Amino acid sequence: MAQTRRDFGLTLAGTAALLGAGTARADEPEGAALDDARRKAEALQARVEALEAEASDREALLAMAVGAAPFKPKTLAPGAPGERLALPSATRISARGDRGRKAKMADAVAGRSAAVLVFWATWCKPCTSDAELKYVADLSARLESRNATLLNLSTDALPTVLADPRAPKWVYPYWQLEDGHLELLPRAFIERRGVGLPLILVLAPDGTIRWVRDGALDERVMAELVIAVGLRGT
Repeated sequence: MAQTRRDFGLTLAGTAALLGAGTARADEPEGAALDDARRKAEALQARVEALEAEASDREALLAMAVGAAPFKPKTLAPGAPGERLALPSATRISARGDRGRKAKMADAVAGRSAAVLVFWATWCKPCTSDAELKYVADLSARLESRNATLLNLSTDALPTVLADPRAPKWVYPYWQLEDGHLELLPRAFIERRGVGLPLILVLAPDGTIRWVRDGALDERVMAELVIAVGLRGT
């Protein structure tokens, strides 16, 4: 398949050169026409190479997803051996207008294959961008179809997160625990990695940190997170 894509790219490049040369005006210097044809050919070749890389990346993700290749993520880092966090009670806000109630986060994970914990805050621009919120909502749906769950945790004070004018856009349900990232994360984790937001963890049901993502979501991260929740003992 890779050879076919390369042959296709070479064909496009050659075609672009011929077309560029054939469309030169009679009064246009030959050198300028050749330069224009070369630029067109290079642009087409770059596009083909980008498409080839994207296809190869998708093939690699598919192989990892079905277990035909080892899971070697590009956007996730493995958790430290034996490092885990407790999942205490926090306020759960189920919908817009709900003032929230205390519930055990551990209960939300019980019986699940894994959980993805997303730490966010109202002051964090990457956390609250429209693109990020859309990804988080999509992630929640994808996890549910794999017997995993999303713990979408705001680290703001409850009045702050409830009164924010962007509250209608939050991904519901979400959890709230003021400075939750500082309270929940192991000290060794914080000393080693810091606590920048957004911070995303893939957790085993007992709270063991399997994988870590520092930064916002994108399609590649989404795909790797979905694969990661399906792994056992990693």
